[in-house]
Amino acid sequence: ACPFLWQSFQLLPKKTYNPVKIICLFQLFYAFSLKIRLSLYSFLHSFRFKGVEVGEPTIMSSSRTSSSSESVVVSSDRLDFLSGSNNTIVSGTVSSSQKRQYVLNCGSGQQFNAALLQGQANLRLIDPNGATVANGSSSLSVRLPRSGDYTVEVSAFDPISFNLRIEVL
Repeated sequence: ACPFLWQSFQLLPKKTYNPVKIICLFQLFYAFSLKIRLSLYSFLHSFRFKGVEVGEPTIMSSSRTSSSSESVVVSSDRLDFLSGSNNTIVSGTVSSSQKRQYVLNCGSGQQFNAALLQGQANLRLIDPNGATVANGSSSLSVRLPRSGDYTVEVSAFDPISFNLRIEVL
């Protein structure tokens, strides 16, 4: 019981050290059952951390947010492949609050591949109806379900420069 009493004594705010009260508390601890002692310990502990609820999560703000609603599209460029070519390489930069988009027309059943050659970024492929077809951190590879304009979106948590190779077979 002594270590338990000493811990409880240490939890009291420094301004409340009154020898008579402390002696009374020690006598009460010996008289009560373990269940009551634990309740009293919790009560004393609540004075130490006044205003903090045990078990409640603390929500911390983060400088890294991945919410797409906070990002701004800084450019949306249409891509056209050179005659006889099925791929192209695009370069750009994005910061944490920006997205770059590249739009290209593709046919149903074609194989779409995208890979970052430089930089760490998030890639997202959006179909003609606005639905996400694929997500990836450095590459995407997907068979396209329908014909139309597809959008490749590049975003990042930190400012980056990137080189992205896009291929449609």
